Amino acid sequence: MLHAGVALLVLFVATILAVYKPLGMARYGRRKQDEQRKQHEQRAVLVP
Repeated sequence: MLHAGVALLVLFVATILAVYKPLGMARYGRRKQDEQRKQHEQRAVLVP
C-alpha cells in the first residue's frame, strides 16, 4: 500500500511539472520575438 501511494505521488508531481508554465516568456521565445520584430522593422524601412 505504501508503494502505491508513493507511486501516485510521483505521478502527480510529474504531471504538475509537465503542465506548469512559469509566467513570462522563455529566452527562446523572447529571442524569436526580437528576431521577428527586427525583420519587420527592416522591411518597414525598405518600403517607403
